[in-house]
Amino acid sequence: MASKKIIILDESVANQIAAGEVIERPASVVKELVENSIDAGSTRIQVEVVNGGRTSIRVIDNGEGINREDVVIAFERHATSKIREATDLFSIRTLGFRGEALPSIAAVSKVTLKTRTANEKVGTLLKLEGGEIKDLRDIGMAVGTDFLVEDLFYNTPARYKYLKTTTTELSQISDIFNRIAVAEPQIAMTLIHNGRLVSRTPGTGRMLDAILSIFGRELVDNLVEVDYEENYVKVWGYVTIPTVYRSSRKHQSFYVNGRFVRSTLLSRGVSEAYYNLLPPNRHPIVFLFVKINPVHVDVNVHPAKFEIRFSRPEIVMDVVTKGIRKALQTKNYLPTFKPMEKVQNRQKKKDELELSSLFEDDPGRGDSVENICGNDIDSGFDECREKNIKTGGDEKKENGDVIYTQDSKISAGRVAERLAKLGYQKKNWDPMYRSPESEYRTKDNQSQTGEANFSENSEAEIAINRVSDSSKKAGTFIANLRPIGQIHNTYIIAEGKDGFYVIDQHVAHERVLYEKLMESFRNKGLPSQRLLIPLTLELTLQEVQVIQKNKELFVQLGYEVENFGGKTVIVRSVPRRVDARSDKDLFLEIVDLLLEEKKVKDRARLYDKLITEMACKGAIKAGEYLEQGEMVKLLQDLSRTENPRFCPHGRPILFHISEQDLLKAFQRI
Repeated sequence: MASKKIIILDESVANQIAAGEVIERPASVVKELVENSIDAGSTRIQVEVVNGGRTSIRVIDNGEGINREDVVIAFERHATSKIREATDLFSIRTLGFRGEALPSIAAVSKVTLKTRTANEKVGTLLKLEGGEIKDLRDIGMAVGTDFLVEDLFYNTPARYKYLKTTTTELSQISDIFNRIAVAEPQIAMTLIHNGRLVSRTPGTGRMLDAILSIFGRELVDNLVEVDYEENYVKVWGYVTIPTVYRSSRKHQSFYVNGRFVRSTLLSRGVSEAYYNLLPPNRHPIVFLFVKINPVHVDVNVHPAKFEIRFSRPEIVMDVVTKGIRKALQTKNYLPTFKPMEKVQNRQKKKDELELSSLFEDDPGRGDSVENICGNDIDSGFDECREKNIKTGGDEKKENGDVIYTQDSKISAGRVAERLAKLGYQKKNWDPMYRSPESEYRTKDNQSQTGEANFSENSEAEIAINRVSDSSKKAGTFIANLRPIGQIHNTYIIAEGKDGFYVIDQHVAHERVLYEKLMESFRNKGLPSQRLLIPLTLELTLQEVQVIQKNKELFVQLGYEVENFGGKTVIVRSVPRRVDARSDKDLFLEIVDLLLEEKKVKDRARLYDKLITEMACKGAIKAGEYLEQGEMVKLLQDLSRTENPRFCPHGRPILFHISEQDLLKAFQRI
């Protein structure tokens, strides 16, 4: 069979094919037209959409407009006013530059363009269908541009059938509109769907005003400002505090030189910054801007211009991470440990490292501790437990679940029971303002408008907030808490001046152990204890090799390991603070982490993971009964830590139920 003759495609067919790269759905049209309006210097932009963009999309601005002689040529492929030669691609400062958007839109829709510049007395009207000119004439209008797109994909049925529902398409439009609006706070932007207002920004020039108008007060109140510059890379914007997060990264917006982009590199930088501050698979909300010399950025990767490349990606990612961590640290969300040094270069002096405490010393309930644990404030929680076993306590246990002291002013059991009757179950006791799995709730029937906004608690729901992030030191109020009981041998109920607090005993002790272990590790290594019966382990050849390669690290961690020949090793000593029941499991987990060392970016991260695992294994477990003195001691130890809000894995340690919440629960107000 003879091969078919090669031909040059008709221009309209070629344009329809090329349009598929630029115009995927109605949201693509909105993006391209709004970006053109921004490049035109507009201060007001209004987007009107009908039926999710299926019927029509209209973008009106007060920008500089298009000269009459350029109106027709603007719809020719690769016609642009943004660049003149190839070298201009490396210094692009506008959002558009390829000259593909307008011809791509015109190729698959019916377009009506009205435009006028300030030096022209009349405007110009141009109508096209499938890229063909149907009308061109003068009209009267104000300076600016009015761009109407109707019947998108009317001539490409295969593309049209892949459009989603009106709600889905509007959601996509709203998403890209909101992201652009945040980046251009100096422009008053409005999004209207089927005649109803969806989003509007005031155009004050303040980014927070734009975020407030789109996402609501609750989000704004939980943002931290980022402003950092290093290595000629500047990073600024806003990120959420660690108590506000989502189950996906889709609420993260990145802008490079003013252009909204999607970047796994920048996402990784954010994840690095929040390491140990968030639970697994949870992500902060981010509005982050990166300014860098255009020479070091390639935006000409894809016609849609969402993808970019950096010439020095490692530098950009490092600056993003440092900028966010610095911002979180100023808000007391990060510990202030000194940078990790390499193990082999570490000096052995115990006092080499001094922890910079974020908290003021406070004796708290010292008298009650003295009776049981003595006056040694440096004695650990475990030492206190040993003394308590001998001395006992005056606690009572009722119903096997709730433990409270004789002098307690309120019964934790009765409070929990009453809250349960009011429908306030354990699943509602979340330190977040809302469920992390839930998405932005929207105003005025969000399923139709797609407008993003945070939900408010109903009147019947008790508003539970994380411990206040005011200027007072977090450790001070923790030291002053008075434990009144234990629920399910897992949660400590403690009374404070402004209500009561629920503390997860495992993660609280994990935080205490983590910081003590890390301090020892950085000074002279972890204290070890010799096993009466050594552990004999049969391992794989790869595991034995990684142990031999990291002998010094195991010594630093408190292990004494010998090769017994072949693939057998003997563990004679283990870290002293680790629960003996987990000696074997912890050792094998450390070996596994070392085998995966290639996935860890630096040794400091590896050491942190190792210490975190050791703290987790050594901490008291859920279900363990604590005496009154033990609870007091645990809270005092927690109050002296650098970061008493989160465990090393990023889980919350405590949350607060105010007196006001209790009054509402019992209908006293």
